[in-house]
Amino acid sequence: MQDAWTTVRYLDGYTRDVSGNSGRVAITVWPDGRARVEYRIKANSTLIVFERALAAWVLPELLLQLRETGFPALPKHKAGPHDRMGLLSVATATGMLQAWILPAHRQMPAVNHSILLLEAIASALSGGSLVAYGALERPVLAS
Repeated sequence: MQDAWTTVRYLDGYTRDVSGNSGRVAITVWPDGRARVEYRIKANSTLIVFERALAAWVLPELLLQLRETGFPALPKHKAGPHDRMGLLSVATATGMLQAWILPAHRQMPAVNHSILLLEAIASALSGGSLVAYGALERPVLAS
């Protein structure tokens, strides 16, 4: 029997990056349908937090897409020196499943859809202020 998946968390970006990029986004989706986006530009900067309830379809869709990827057993890829990486975590009743998401993984449709959905949540919660993230056709926030 598969352990029940509960909370999903995705970390994207860095607060200290040797290539000059900065900004870290943490996206958390809880089993009760709430989501939080935390954004910090630099390690010692102000933490900006957005939190709201999601539309009922979001978490089931996200978990379905992650299961279709085979998460956390994603194919092994070597990260390039300037590759954008994210850390995806899913809490279970007995522990935590984690995988690094590399650009090569985003070539897989289910992985790409999962990350696009998480990015759409970040965009919607922040009112579009996280401009690198686009929105989806379906609204992700509860009415």
